[in-house]
Amino acid sequence: MPALFRTVYVSKATPRCLDQFTLNAVSIVAQSDRNNRTVGVTGALLAHKGWFLQALEGERAQVSRTLIRIGRDPRHEAIDILGFGPVEARLFPQWFMGHLHLTPALGGLFAEIDRVLGHNPPDALDYATAEDLLARAARAHAASQPRTAAG
Repeated sequence: MPALFRTVYVSKATPRCLDQFTLNAVSIVAQSDRNNRTVGVTGALLAHKGWFLQALEGERAQVSRTLIRIGRDPRHEAIDILGFGPVEARLFPQWFMGHLHLTPALGGLFAEIDRVLGHNPPDALDYATAEDLLARAARAHAASQPRTAAG
């Protein structure tokens, strides 16, 4: 089995993207889900106050190609890779691209992100903190979803 890699990066929404930030975030997630599904990349995107915080995980070459594609996307600028390296397991195996947006279930976590950052931009986050925030947001999102009866 090929080695599994994860990267976490932050990027700033371009002025054009900011005009309809929420709609553009939804579009990015939908496009990412389609693209990632074909190459086995999973991850999560947190969109907040004009910034994107995203984790991607999969085979090294596929994660690298995905980052290159994101670098060409006119909705992103000021991309800062916080970390890239091998991991034992996926944090987001359930999502080709999960969208972590402000909901009542995630409101407290978004408030914590604002407290952690203060007046600093998200690229001031370190890799471990960013990865932890995304993982916690994913768990809070999953816990807030209605459960369905099995079979």
